[in-house]
Amino acid sequence: MNLLFLSTENPFPEDHGHHIRTANVLKFLSRQYRIHFVGFAKSAEEVVSHPELDHLCSTVDIFQAPYSQSRLLLALSFLKSLLLCLPFTAYRYFDRRAANRIMQLIDQEEIDLIHIDMLHLAIYEKYLRAKPAILTNHNVEFLRLQRWMQIEKKLGWKVFLFWQSRLMRRFEKKMCASFAKCIAVSDVDRLALENICQCTDVEVIPNGVDVIYFKPSSIKTKFKALVWVGAMTNAYNRDAVLYFAGEIWPFVKRSLPEAKVIFAGADPPDLLQELAEKDAAVCVTGYLDDARSLMIRPNIFIAPLLSGSGTKIKVLNAMAMGIPVITTSIGIEGIEAVPGEDVLIADDAHAFAERIMELWQNPEKGERIGEQGRRLIREKYDWNIVFRRMETLYYSVVS
Repeated sequence: MNLLFLSTENPFPEDHGHHIRTANVLKFLSRQYRIHFVGFAKSAEEVVSHPELDHLCSTVDIFQAPYSQSRLLLALSFLKSLLLCLPFTAYRYFDRRAANRIMQLIDQEEIDLIHIDMLHLAIYEKYLRAKPAILTNHNVEFLRLQRWMQIEKKLGWKVFLFWQSRLMRRFEKKMCASFAKCIAVSDVDRLALENICQCTDVEVIPNGVDVIYFKPSSIKTKFKALVWVGAMTNAYNRDAVLYFAGEIWPFVKRSLPEAKVIFAGADPPDLLQELAEKDAAVCVTGYLDDARSLMIRPNIFIAPLLSGSGTKIKVLNAMAMGIPVITTSIGIEGIEAVPGEDVLIADDAHAFAERIMELWQNPEKGERIGEQGRRLIREKYDWNIVFRRMETLYYSVVS
């Protein structure tokens, strides 16, 4: 069977949550479908380099996203959003050449099913020739903007995010009702989407983990540190690490002067790097090809997220590695973990620091939480389990 796969990005390398899910879904679908991939890139270099996609897909077309080509096109996208009362993201990826290629593939390749990999690409819905299509919602987008707006301190940005969250809610409601099925990554997201769309056609296909790749290390280490692993490009992750550095770390330093913290991931903010220059106990590594060496016992994984939506693959990966995770209610949202048993949760700076001290001074408890977290991942979030649910859903839609 032939499947048309629309993606906002080339998901390789698998260096953050969005890429990890999309890449693993592509690998799975390529076992059963001839895939025709249409995606976007942020630079001209990315347009011509896609060896991993060539291996998985029958055809690959990547277009440079209009918003990244020039400030003029970025301004035009913003103007369209303003005039047509649609969220800005709806136009970030619209390209007439891509629309023509989509219609050409549908006509020439006898497409059986279309996979839309993010809400941002739902703008192409009218070009899909009424073929059965599934929309994957990595997040509830209006909720993500709304939460960002609530913690944003700059008034101009706050007003912009309020306006965009209202437009996004309306767009999300309309688009989710336009597809044969919608996928959410958790029951929390499913309920939010069904509430705004007033429908019951949302299926949960959770994010997963490669439990063979992410597994507890057999190497015993005496190195004890707090660890963050995740790109700091988006506002949600950037706010999380700055919140930790500015509000949680001072509490930790006073009570645990021997503590160290490591931030691994692309695009660390300047304020974080400045802190590392002043404080020898703070290490900022930048992007690492393989950060598993940091996620080993007796280290503690921190995910102090204040905003965002969807389930956090960084949290799933850390739990799969068997190390204890301390996060917020938003950080664990959508993951069926028992607080205090599979993970520790703290929603203010002082409580977060107390959870760190609790595990630092009680390594047996940290080891127990790490083992229970690993067990949960193996039982519910192994990609092999996730893909059985996806196989059933896709077969039902094609049928």
